[in-house]
Amino acid sequence: MGNQQLTPSQFDTWANNIHHEMAFWRHWFSDEKFAAGRESRYHQLRHEAYPPDLASELGVSPGVPLRVLDIGSGPISTQRMRARPYPVELICVDALADIYNLLLDEFGYADCPRIHKIRGEELTRFFARDSFHLVNIANALDHCEDPAQTVAEMFEVCRAGGRLEILSVENEGEREGYNGLHQWNLQADDAGLWLWNLGMRINLLDGLGGRFEYEWGYEDHGQQDLRIFKVLVQKVSSARRRAVRPSRQEAA
Repeated sequence: MGNQQLTPSQFDTWANNIHHEMAFWRHWFSDEKFAAGRESRYHQLRHEAYPPDLASELGVSPGVPLRVLDIGSGPISTQRMRARPYPVELICVDALADIYNLLLDEFGYADCPRIHKIRGEELTRFFARDSFHLVNIANALDHCEDPAQTVAEMFEVCRAGGRLEILSVENEGEREGYNGLHQWNLQADDAGLWLWNLGMRINLLDGLGGRFEYEWGYEDHGQQDLRIFKVLVQKVSSARRRAVRPSRQEAA
């Protein structure tokens, strides 16, 4: 895990709690109280487009597909399948892909992208380095067996000029009492993106070699009891590093 190895007990905890995640998603698909959220996510994926300037910001040439990798995507990705006038190639990966694909078929969402059974820790086994313009992980990094290895793999498959987007609830392990897959805490500040629990603390950006620009900020997703932040890591060819303070200091 970057500069610290995952212990067998941490791996066992992750493996033994997968069933909690599976139960959550079955409930999410079957309970009507989540209907509005399901349809909103489905509509965003299938019908909404990325901002028109995103592809140019990420160095996509005209006529070339915007290549997006969504890690820990869950059954319905939070990404989009359109980016006018660019085509989009969206690849969704998740360790629980087999279950999610069955849920998509069972609940009538078969037109969503199929999920590939690939863990974030093993991206370079399946994808060439410098393959994607946008590499996303939303509310899933702290669910990984090895978050530091996942970030390192994300950086490897991201193209120069492209970027990593990491969305997370702050310190979810503490908030959830280290139950289920919530064995890690994530926290961002101007110094970096911090992974910690009761036994360790590391900066996930330290293993990236300084070839990036970094910014972060808190976001309002309408959940008043949660502190949600987003980290952007722009991969550059030369050694530059920049930290940008959150735009909404009152949320910090």
